[in-house]
Amino acid sequence: MVKLNWFRGKSFGLALIYFGVMGLYQLIFMLLAQYGLQIGSRPIIILIPLGVIFATAYSVIILFETNITKIHNLQKKHYKSKKKKTRKKMAKTAFISTISLLWKNPYIRPVFLTMVVFGITFGISYGVCSILVDEKSTLFVLADNIAAFGALLFATYFDKT
Repeated sequence: MVKLNWFRGKSFGLALIYFGVMGLYQLIFMLLAQYGLQIGSRPIIILIPLGVIFATAYSVIILFETNITKIHNLQKKHYKSKKKKTRKKMAKTAFISTISLLWKNPYIRPVFLTMVVFGITFGISYGVCSILVDEKSTLFVLADNIAAFGALLFATYFDKT
């Protein structure tokens, strides 16, 4: 497995970019909590999402290292076996080709996967916890933490397989 030293060189900049992207993504949930759910408590709006930003950024880093390892292993296999390359059919629409290009990008794919898993887990946990808890601020904190845990769990599972 390819392990990067995230505190030196170009990897540190990439880690900061991932941290910033996940911070912007968490900002959407902070705005949802403050204006959509009418939660006005500063610790809930600021401190809890800060921990979630660290968790989701770490999840993105795990997925990035896994993705780089898979690409590295595929390149090794490609050089060992000298098979002819087959071209894939071009996508008919520009939208599908753009999405597939973004999906194949090793820098964007981990962010996209983490965002999707976090969003789905947040929605499901918010719906389930709304049955059990009546207070909106507690409900948001529970759903946010469960979603961060789900993103980390997904990244670890993806790393192991």
